[in-house]
Amino acid sequence: MNVGMMRIGFAIFWLGIGVVAFLRHQLLPPEIAERFDSSNITIGGLLAFALAGWNLTRWYLSRRPRQDEEPLARRKPLERREDEPRHEEYIPELDFTRPAPEAPRGQDTEAPGGTSR
Repeated sequence: MNVGMMRIGFAIFWLGIGVVAFLRHQLLPPEIAERFDSSNITIGGLLAFALAGWNLTRWYLSRRPRQDEEPLARRKPLERREDEPRHEEYIPELDFTRPAPEAPRGQDTEAPGGTSR
């Protein structure tokens, strides 16, 4: 049983509960219907109709488009665009694949922060 059929089943169940709650005076014998003459059952029937509507709405919105229809082409928010050419800027300070150039020996070089070695 898939989820769509389960949602329709729950919608039919809640619709049946709502109908029984509202038509209890016509469906039940009078002596039994008097025991269930409360506004709580009416509110319960309204809640049952709301749940039936909720399940029908979820079923309707979860339906997939047919296979012969072409779905709309959508991208994920962070997906790379294919129509724009990709331009990568070369930054030698961030290229760790090449060895760093060595400083000539015997020269006094300054280290970062202004101190000499």
